[in-house]
Amino acid sequence: MASNKLQAFTHKHKNEIYHVLLCIAGSFILAFGTTAFLIPSKIVAGGTSGLGMLADYFVSLTNPDLGIIINNIVVWTINIGLLITAFFLVSKKFAVHTLVSTLFFPAFYSLMTLTPMISWLTQYFVEGSKYLNDTVRIILAGIFAGTFIGIGVSLTFLGDGSTGGLDVLYFLIYKYLKIKQSISSFVLDAAIIIVYAAATANHLPEAGMGVASAFISAVMIEFIYVRPRRVFLVYIVSNKYNEINKYLTKVNIKNKITNEKYNGANKIIESNVTHSEFKKLRKGIYKIDANALITEPNYRLLADNKK
Repeated sequence: MASNKLQAFTHKHKNEIYHVLLCIAGSFILAFGTTAFLIPSKIVAGGTSGLGMLADYFVSLTNPDLGIIINNIVVWTINIGLLITAFFLVSKKFAVHTLVSTLFFPAFYSLMTLTPMISWLTQYFVEGSKYLNDTVRIILAGIFAGTFIGIGVSLTFLGDGSTGGLDVLYFLIYKYLKIKQSISSFVLDAAIIIVYAAATANHLPEAGMGVASAFISAVMIEFIYVRPRRVFLVYIVSNKYNEINKYLTKVNIKNKITNEKYNGANKIIESNVTHSEFKKLRKGIYKIDANALITEPNYRLLADNKK
């Protein structure tokens, strides 16, 4: 009993460290995409920074000195407000991991602005190259920015956190409206960019590339975070159902043993798993019972496919 508790405790803390590392890695990649491609090419961004820019623009029409102050107030208010909201409406773990990302991102961002390699990329995309004209350069910058930002955001999502700001809102939208994070992120970011471009009538090419970059980022979120987390039902047929049941409980996969039987003595275990969990689950089960039968999403029998 004590040994089982120790194993469960160790597994829990390893899992927690893994999630925190994912949030840190995501913050690093997000900072890279932002400093190397997004900002140097002046591509218009969505999110809280886009809302801050909108507030800055409208306030500056009457009071130019106050614009940048309002910009910072809007960004900080939204970030802090949504972080507190996440603590109560999403989960405490999600809020803590989001806080980790929001602390590491500015640190990585500041460090990268001083990194020679990043400075070279910045100079390349801002001042140009004899091989690229302005249009091609901004398109490439937008593609790279969307890709890296999407990967970074997805990793923080996989770490049971987010990068803060409107990312928290995407999870609230999913929780209450069941709209995927990839869809809500693109719709909201694109809307903010379009409104800013329409209001200012400036930076239209950069705004257009900003929308395209937001779409690429959403695609990354869809394939890295959303799709692998889709849950499906698998059936496990085995005589060693008690050992398999203990294994599934150990790795925190919910399951139940049904009363149905297959081939006489075998019992069927029903389990809801994600695509990312399935491969690990299959290897673990075959170590317990090499003759176990497992179905996958299309219910194809995997008795002879134990790779």
